[in-house]
Amino acid sequence: MSDTKEYQQKINGWLLELAKGAPRPDDITDVDFTALFASARVQGMSGPCYDTLKEWMPPEDMFRFYEKDCRGIVSVNYRLWFETKALVDLLNMNDIICAVLKGPSTASYYPVPELRKSGDIDIMVFASDMEKAVEIVKERGYTAPKISYAPHEVGLTSADKGILLELHRGMADELSDPEVNKYLDSLCPSMVAGAVEMEIMEGMVLPVLREDYHAFFLLIHMLNHFVRKGFGLKLMVDWKCFFDVPMDETLRDSFMTMVRTAKIETFTSAVSKTCIKYLGANPENMAFICGEDVPEETIDELINEVFASGEFGQTDKSRMILSQGSSLWDLFKTFHKEMRRQHAEASKYIVTWPYLWVATYLGFVSNNKKLGRNTNTAKVVESARERSRFVESLKLLEK
Repeated sequence: MSDTKEYQQKINGWLLELAKGAPRPDDITDVDFTALFASARVQGMSGPCYDTLKEWMPPEDMFRFYEKDCRGIVSVNYRLWFETKALVDLLNMNDIICAVLKGPSTASYYPVPELRKSGDIDIMVFASDMEKAVEIVKERGYTAPKISYAPHEVGLTSADKGILLELHRGMADELSDPEVNKYLDSLCPSMVAGAVEMEIMEGMVLPVLREDYHAFFLLIHMLNHFVRKGFGLKLMVDWKCFFDVPMDETLRDSFMTMVRTAKIETFTSAVSKTCIKYLGANPENMAFICGEDVPEETIDELINEVFASGEFGQTDKSRMILSQGSSLWDLFKTFHKEMRRQHAEASKYIVTWPYLWVATYLGFVSNNKKLGRNTNTAKVVESARERSRFVESLKLLEK
C-alpha cells in the first residue's frame, strides 16, 4: 500500500472519529488538520463535525477558516428553509398538497439542525399536480430546463435567489427491476397524502413525510446515488442521526414491508451495520432493520466505497452508473440505458442509436474535461466493473 493511501486512510479514520464525537487523537498534527478540513468538506461533513472539532483544538487560524465555512452552511440553510416555507404556502394556496423531502426535515434529527449541509429544496407533489405545480413556481421566478433527464422529478432554478428546486413526482431514477419501479411509484401518493406537520423552527411548520416513509425515502435516496456514482459520509450520518431516536413501534412493520417489497433488505442491513460499527449508531434502535446477514468484509468495503465516493460520487473521477453484472456486455447495456435516458425522444428510433452512443460518449468525455478530471475510458470501465462486483454482495439490481 502506498504512503499516500495509508495517510488518506488515517484521515478517513479521524473523520469517522469526528463524526461520532470522539476525543482528540494524540498524534494529530497541524498538517493533519489541513487534510482533515479538506476531507470533511468533500464529504459534506464540515457542519456536523463543528462542535467536536472545536474540542480537538486545531490551530486558531485554521479553525477561523473552518468556522467561516460552517457559518456559510448555516446561512444557506436558513435561506433554503424560508424559501421552502414560501413555496409550500404558494402551492397550498393553489390547492396543491405537498410534502418536503430531506432538507429541514432530515436536519431536525441532528443535534444542531442548522449545521447539516443542504444544497437545494426537494418537494413532492401528486403526479397529477406536477404540471400545475411547475407553472405555479415559475410565477416565483423559477425556470425549468427544456429537457429533463430524470423521470421522477423536474429541476427548476431561480437565478436571482441562486436556488435549485426539485419538484418530485417519484422517489428515484428507474432501477433495473420494473416491478420495484412500479412499487416505488405506487407509494408516492400515500407519502404526500400522509404528510405530517413538523415545527422546523419557532413559527415555521412544514409538511414532512411520516416517519416510516421518511426512513424509506432516505434509503431509496441513498440507493439512487449508490447505483449512479456513489454517496458520501453525509448520507450515512443522515441515517445514523435518524435512528438516534427509536422509530415508533407502530410504524416498524410498515417500514420493513416497504424494504422487503423493494428487495433492499441486505442493503438496509449493510448500511445500518456500517453506521453501528463506524459511526457509533445505536444498535438497539437499529436492531429491527439489521436482520440480514452481512459479512464483516462487506461492511468494511462499504465504508471504503463511501470515502471513495465523496459527497455524491465526486471524489472518484472514474465513476459511472452501476451495471447489473460486471461483464463488458453488462456495462454496455448500462451505457445504452444512460444514452436512452439522456436522449429520450431521439432514441425512440433504432436507426439513431449509433449516433447517440457516440454523442453520449463524447458528452461524457467533454464533461470530464470541463470538471478537470484526469481519467480515461479504461479507468471508467475498470471502476464500473469493480463496483458492480461489490454490489453483487449486497444483492442489489436483482430481478
